[in-house]
Amino acid sequence: TAVGNYALFAGGLGANSSIEDAVESYSSNLVKGTATKLSAARHSLATAAVGEFALFAGGNKSRNGYYTPSNIVDTYSANLVKGTATVLSEARLGATATTVGDYAIIAGGGTGSTWLDTVEIYNSALVKTAAPNLSQKGQSAKAVTVGSIALFVYEKNVDTDVFDANLVKSIAPGLSQTREDFAVAAVGKYALIAGGRASGSDSDVVDVYTI
Repeated sequence: TAVGNYALFAGGLGANSSIEDAVESYSSNLVKGTATKLSAARHSLATAAVGEFALFAGGNKSRNGYYTPSNIVDTYSANLVKGTATVLSEARLGATATTVGDYAIIAGGGTGSTWLDTVEIYNSALVKTAAPNLSQKGQSAKAVTVGSIALFVYEKNVDTDVFDANLVKSIAPGLSQTREDFAVAAVGKYALIAGGRASGSDSDVVDVYTI
């Protein structure tokens, strides 16, 4: 994710599946540096930027098929000063995240044994609040923001969750084709959901949401 003049890369799995706590930065001039390490080494984090802060939330502290979900939210300011925000209400790994308006939305994911539908919100001052739950759990969602609308799109062709800049939730039609591992992107007034795998084969379908 990016904050200020920096792109940040944090945590993940390294050589021999070691769990990393390093945070690497690239400036707007592509000068590489490092920032203070994460509070705990972990992978499968959710990342978002809101206001002058980058957030690295949750994640898995275990490897090789084991699950130890984290509730930690590490923050980095535009000057790469590290802090922490209020912990997640539920420790989770593999959550999806996006930013809409003044809010970073961290939603879904799971514990390794249970899928979650809860939604956690941080505003630009890192004050934590609540929002309506996702409509689905037990399947992966990907998030994309177009203007003042955040979409949470599911792998199955079930309804898509929509949050506006005031965190009011509504519903949009789901994908035209059940598929997984699709890509999401936003351009202009459009959200594009493209490709992926459907029934064991590659998909060339592109669904478009117009905002």
